[in-house]
Amino acid sequence: MNAQLTEIGLFPAKCFLLNVSEHEQILKECLENRERIKKASKAAERTWHENHFSDYSNTVENKAFEEAIPKALVTLHNSTGLGVGFTEYWTAFYGKGAMHEPHVHNVSVFDKVNYSGVLYLTEGGGTTFFSPHSMSDNASSSTEGRPGDLFIFPASLPHTFHKRGDSIEERVVMSFNLHLYGEIND
Repeated sequence: MNAQLTEIGLFPAKCFLLNVSEHEQILKECLENRERIKKASKAAERTWHENHFSDYSNTVENKAFEEAIPKALVTLHNSTGLGVGFTEYWTAFYGKGAMHEPHVHNVSVFDKVNYSGVLYLTEGGGTTFFSPHSMSDNASSSTEGRPGDLFIFPASLPHTFHKRGDSIEERVVMSFNLHLYGEIND
């Protein structure tokens, strides 16, 4: 008896990488808003490290981001056929030795937020993602995180960032949540 084996990738994680050419203007506005973002972070008491701050729960407006992100999301829609609903965004600064503990962006499988994204604005490291399944070929995978890279990933995918202790460069990113719907065009 000859058996034929077919490998089936069940529930693969679809991620998307785009480039945002306006990232320097977005970064400039982040830096101009730095103290307001730091104050919002302190007021919300949401920080993971003494050299990390974010306006996660009290977003400081970034007009350059608000103008650029819809263009990138139209590209995502045109390339995949997916509907895109943008829900929220925030800015995060990571100084020397800063980290962000492993986390996810959705609350449950019924959460409207099913995808998240990160726009890298400076050098200083990407994001490490962890497989949610113990039988995966790899336990983790990391993005490079070059300025202008916009990485979109399932909101339920555990991820983290650890800044190298010897790195003096400050890492600045903008993160956001989405609702993607429909079927991907192949």
